[in-house]
Amino acid sequence: MPLIWAAVALSGTLSATATTLPIPLALNDAAKCMLGILKATPGVTEARMEVTTDHGRTYPHLEFRADQEDRWVQPFRLEPMNLSGDLKPPYIFMIRAPGIWGPDGPDFHVTDAVMVKANSQCGVHAVYFTM
Repeated sequence: MPLIWAAVALSGTLSATATTLPIPLALNDAAKCMLGILKATPGVTEARMEVTTDHGRTYPHLEFRADQEDRWVQPFRLEPMNLSGDLKPPYIFMIRAPGIWGPDGPDFHVTDAVMVKANSQCGVHAVYFTM
């Protein structure tokens, strides 16, 4: 009898986690807008948009490399922060800046240009998050 109960419990868990919410159209449009900005910004390379599913939420994120003084193995990553609740705009996108920099601070002139354009053209609020 315990073996049957475990199988029922497991099948219930699998069906519950198989359900994910679709990407809201406005969020997808904002990400596509930012991808266009990344591809058009001088000094940005390897810009791409991918889709992530985490805790039942599906959302787009963007990755890119920037030709600036501070460079890292990992690319910069732009991902939405407000993934709880009803997912209505305006969306806050966090730019993850990997690595550390020297005593003069980071050189983010390319990513700064991306943030200004994204904030003014895509209806988002982009902020930095350094790791």
